[in-house]
Amino acid sequence: MAEILVINEWIFHDISGENPPPTQAESIRWLETFTSSENIICVLSGSRWHQKAFDIHRAAQQPVRGASKILHSIMRDSERCQELEPDDTWNFP
Repeated sequence: MAEILVINEWIFHDISGENPPPTQAESIRWLETFTSSENIICVLSGSRWHQKAFDIHRAAQQPVRGASKILHSIMRDSERCQELEPDDTWNFP
């Protein structure tokens, strides 16, 4: 059964190498594993997360570029990525 996941934006810092080196490899492996699962990611359109996803796509160096391609292939797949508009959500107190 597929689970809907909200991915913390730290993944972009891990993939880009801003965090300690082992986290980059772990995050890339997580993305690769995700592609073979049935799970779905949920993304808020126009959010900071959404912007960071597009910012990292501009990276030229490997392995950042490869990981970005995986992430964007997930985001373009409407069966793997549920994109919500801000009006479709609510704030917690």
